[in-house]
Amino acid sequence: MPTEIAAMIFAFLTVTVIGVLIVSVPITRRLGSVLEEWVQIRREGAPDRAALDGMTEELRSLNRHVEALDDRMQILADRQDFTESLVENRGSGAKALPPTS
Repeated sequence: MPTEIAAMIFAFLTVTVIGVLIVSVPITRRLGSVLEEWVQIRREGAPDRAALDGMTEELRSLNRHVEALDDRMQILADRQDFTESLVENRGSGAKALPPTS
């Protein structure tokens, strides 16, 4: 029984890490291209106001996406803590909830 629970936790963590990587890789690539554009504009001297405004809005959008990912990761961490506490309580002989059908 404990082996099955450990396998479920491992599968959950593996899926979570892969999901975060799938979501975060495109965001970091886009953030890198925005930063490259910003550096290029700074090197050229007088910045184009429209380009800066567009990049500022895009950075705000990326910031919102990163904050949303952070919120999701916090929820996943809370769920993992809860699951770990259930596993620990089950191993110590505490009564578990009856299975739902």
